[in-house]
Amino acid sequence: EMTDAKASAAYEVNIQNGGVYIVRALARAKDGTTDSFFVSLNNEPNQRWIYPGTGNWVWADAATEPGASLKLRLPKGKHTISIRA
Repeated sequence: EMTDAKASAAYEVNIQNGGVYIVRALARAKDGTTDSFFVSLNNEPNQRWIYPGTGNWVWADAATEPGASLKLRLPKGKHTISIRA
């Protein structure tokens, strides 16, 4: 559980087929005031990820606003996806 404002995780992925991808995660936000975290690709600027604030564990696409999935264009090769609270 990422309750610390400095919490983060980084994932290295090796894309076999370049294209447009959507990041999806299983997470829980207690309410509408704790419903976001940040995602970046290859150390590019962070993008705010708004998450459903239901208090329950929910699978959801990364979204910069409700209902607008964050689409990442990834060429073939290795990439780092970072997530922070």
